[in-house]
Amino acid sequence: MKTLGREHIGIFALASALLVVWLTQTMESRGADMAGRIVYFTNLVDDVFPTEFIVEPNGMATLVVRSNRRERTQPIGIFRAQLPESVLAHIGRSVENQNFRRSPSQEVLVPDETYRQITMMQIGGGKTVKRVGEAMASPPEFLAAENAMQPAIEMVRQNPTLGLSMTVGSFPAEIGSGEPQPFVVVLTNVGRGPFQIDPPKAWGGEGTAGEIMALRSDIAEAELRSEHQSFVNLNGSLVREYEPKPEEGPIELAPGQRLVVTFAIPFDWPNGQYAVDIALTVLLRSQSAQQEFRAEVVGSPIEIKIQFPERDGRSDGT
Repeated sequence: MKTLGREHIGIFALASALLVVWLTQTMESRGADMAGRIVYFTNLVDDVFPTEFIVEPNGMATLVVRSNRRERTQPIGIFRAQLPESVLAHIGRSVENQNFRRSPSQEVLVPDETYRQITMMQIGGGKTVKRVGEAMASPPEFLAAENAMQPAIEMVRQNPTLGLSMTVGSFPAEIGSGEPQPFVVVLTNVGRGPFQIDPPKAWGGEGTAGEIMALRSDIAEAELRSEHQSFVNLNGSLVREYEPKPEEGPIELAPGQRLVVTFAIPFDWPNGQYAVDIALTVLLRSQSAQQEFRAEVVGSPIEIKIQFPERDGRSDGT
């Protein structure tokens, strides 16, 4: 059998060493490029109350929903869950590839512009940021990353750490007098822990506050004017009663507990049909009051008819 000479052994050893070095550098380079923390941000729902979805390298995901204006049956709050490895890997592949890295991004935003943004922190340092505002169409690579995150968002949304939902009840369908009409707003703690909220009599200003916005629904959109819209500030002066009612200090709601607030307002609007939105800007605090969460919770749309007999023939408010 033919044996290898020293020179051949040396060549093989050198080749093996170079291969090891190449493989090591490739793996290190690959590791440096791999996704670390991934952050998805959007203010399409509300430019004041954005939504964020954060995925850590270990698969722990956090969803922060500060407005439910587009999905009013859903709660607002902070949601957390551990993602399955397959879901985490799918999200990682959508942002680690070269097509995503090289895809266009909107660099400049004008004031109050709505936008979506994906930030990928690389394990080896550095980051990739892709932004889509109103001035550009969504690149396919950005849409693919969004689509990869959507199942994970829905999964995490089932696990509220801090959660608040709102329903509106007893709202009158038709009003024919100027007397204050009562209706009920119910806030429910749907999270896993307690939180504190200001008592309704103190609502208004910088804390929790509400608003009714009513828009004529019996007038064509092209003909709507400012006088066809009405607003009511739902502050403490319009609160008739509420439960629970502590003797002093904020109200603490345990998981599953409800705050039931009865308002009474005079619907002194021009005759006509209205689409009504009720929204609360809420300030929730932890038990120690050291952490605060500000968000907007919006109830399902309501239709109401205003028909004062003495105003017949003046349904346009003139």
